[in-house]
Amino acid sequence: MPPVPAPRIKRFFIIRYCYFFHSKSKKNKILNNIDIFDYSVTSGFSKISLFYQLEWLIINSKDIEINHKDSKPVNSIREYGISGVILAGGTGRRFGGIAKSNILVKGERIISRIVRTIEDLFSEIIIITNTPSEFPDHFRYKTAGDHFQNAGPLAGIHSGLKSSENDAIFVFAGDMPFLSKEIIAEQIRQFRLNESEILIPMIGDLIEPLHSIYSVSVLAKMERFLAEGKNRSVREFISEMNAGYFILQDSVENRKAFTNINSQWDIDRIK
Repeated sequence: MPPVPAPRIKRFFIIRYCYFFHSKSKKNKILNNIDIFDYSVTSGFSKISLFYQLEWLIINSKDIEINHKDSKPVNSIREYGISGVILAGGTGRRFGGIAKSNILVKGERIISRIVRTIEDLFSEIIIITNTPSEFPDHFRYKTAGDHFQNAGPLAGIHSGLKSSENDAIFVFAGDMPFLSKEIIAEQIRQFRLNESEILIPMIGDLIEPLHSIYSVSVLAKMERFLAEGKNRSVREFISEMNAGYFILQDSVENRKAFTNINSQWDIDRIK
């Protein structure tokens, strides 16, 4: 009999357990195999039994590293059939109402930096915005607006899933100026090797849902989640899905790739 998927409280316990390990990349096997444990007893569970199962995974897991020599050429990542989706709808109130994607970082708009980084990786790029006229330099790319208004980034992800011609989308926040082509390519490879519906990068105990891959298979569930309107948090939605984690080494270079621009201080800090 297949194992019963871990209830949310047990998933939370496992994830919190992982954060105690010094070798952070060792978490990957645990997080990506979170449902293989014996959860056939639905009420309560043995912490001792769970501990031994976790320890077994740690002992038998391997660090996931980005090996550029052995990796498939970056340009051939297009063959994996994933759409790149840029969430460009966020307005920066601290920037006078200018869309954060249009903020200049080192003389170049953030959205242009994103497109330049990802255009070789995706056969289809979709810009999610309710005001496409704000991005005239990128008219050659498909644009889509929100179907659910005032629902935040989750509505943008939903729109990307509905607009995609592929079976998965790679979502990028529109305020991330230092994306890494190598990290993106490796995350795509790991997604195709993984059975998760969502693959989220993790550095240390931090995750980034807006640098994640979402299978179109979650679309119907996302529509129901948004229609309920009670909680439209991306993280809350993810907690209810079959999500896997792409564990990255905790380094300055990797953290820079996930930098968000939220204030003028963030811009001044990187000059």
